[in-house]
Amino acid sequence: NENERQEEENIARERAQREEAEARIAEQNNINNMEGPAGGPPLAFNELFGLAGNIVLLPKYILWLLAFNGAYLGLFAFIPYSVGASMGNALSKYLNGVGWLKDMMLPFSNVLGSTNGNVTAADDHTLQFGDL
Repeated sequence: NENERQEEENIARERAQREEAEARIAEQNNINNMEGPAGGPPLAFNELFGLAGNIVLLPKYILWLLAFNGAYLGLFAFIPYSVGASMGNALSKYLNGVGWLKDMMLPFSNVLGSTNGNVTAADDHTLQFGDL
């Protein structure tokens, strides 16, 4: 009688373990078969927009974004523009000092910035705020 009871307990334990294993496998299959919009993986919008972490850290990330954007604009926009404008101004002054080169470079004077202050409103073709 004792052996039969132990054998029934073992069978019940094995059955419970088998059912638990089958439930885990079924759950894993359900996770693998989950589909989001258009049949793709499920979308987690908080991760998509970068908000999966602590919301307290959001100002820190915004400041990092602004710092990197500022560095990028400075490195690839402001510095090349400044260097080019300086070199153009220096070349313009050099060419104004050389008489025979001045006449040859006259068509490029507007590009190089050598206007000698004689620019009228009709000749000024730079983009102004009012043009926008």
